[in-house]
Amino acid sequence: MKLAALSIDGKETIALTHDNHFVSIETINEMEGTCFEEDFVSLLREEQFSELCTWHKTEGKQKLSAFPSIKEEAIEIALCKNPSTVLGVGMNYVEKAIELSGNLPEEEPVMFTKPSSTLVGPNQSILLPVQSKEVTAEGELAIVIGKQCKNVKQEDAKEFIAGFTTALDVTAKDIHGKNPRYLQRSKSFDTFCSIGSSLVTLDEFSSLREIKVETVLNGEVRYSNTVSNMMYEPLWLLEFFSSIMTLNPGDIILTGTPGSVLINEKDVVECRVTELAPLKNDVRAGLLLAK
Repeated sequence: MKLAALSIDGKETIALTHDNHFVSIETINEMEGTCFEEDFVSLLREEQFSELCTWHKTEGKQKLSAFPSIKEEAIEIALCKNPSTVLGVGMNYVEKAIELSGNLPEEEPVMFTKPSSTLVGPNQSILLPVQSKEVTAEGELAIVIGKQCKNVKQEDAKEFIAGFTTALDVTAKDIHGKNPRYLQRSKSFDTFCSIGSSLVTLDEFSSLREIKVETVLNGEVRYSNTVSNMMYEPLWLLEFFSSIMTLNPGDIILTGTPGSVLINEKDVVECRVTELAPLKNDVRAGLLLAK
């Protein structure tokens, strides 16, 4: 199943997608007599997501093409606006790890969190902080948690994942470069994490290991790699993080990048992932304002 978070005439909703045909949850409820939540995270928290997936798989996919599609102008918005946590891993692709550290991979991943104030969505601006002169952005595959979970085993991980989305993780590279202990600060400036509008459930992929992830700058693909070259693959990452903390519906795990690009004012940075809509953000200079 594929869906997108949209704003239509100022109203936020989600829509299922089929062959570039967008059908709102409101329309599905009207046509089917269902009561699905129109907000994505509410759909997860009310435990309706699996019911929607079942409907889509058994009958909905065939019906969608006959349902009225969205005619109004729709604006893409972030799939998850207020997750209880956004977790990230560093140096998850073998080539990237060797490039940054010069060493073979560690046995366990580097981890960090992204505050809620870092979150933006598609077509919103990434703001360059005045404290940094060297900022990078990274295209990443992101895991969206579907059910509350703790101590999940890798073989059971799919049950707790709603799907995958796109993300851009932004870092003040020069701040991190001063001292490795500054990693968290370098990741935590406002607008330093963009989350895509689209979600694809795992059953839509013929092979998770062949999913391609790309970092794109001003329309040029700078880095491209596949999940098969990750040191810690998505299902393993859920086992790892859930062994540390309880994860809640709508939480996000950033799975690392094939490569980062330096970004400057007026750039457009993009994340592309197999089967998902591209995630784009422009870059602007930030302002130092006291509030």
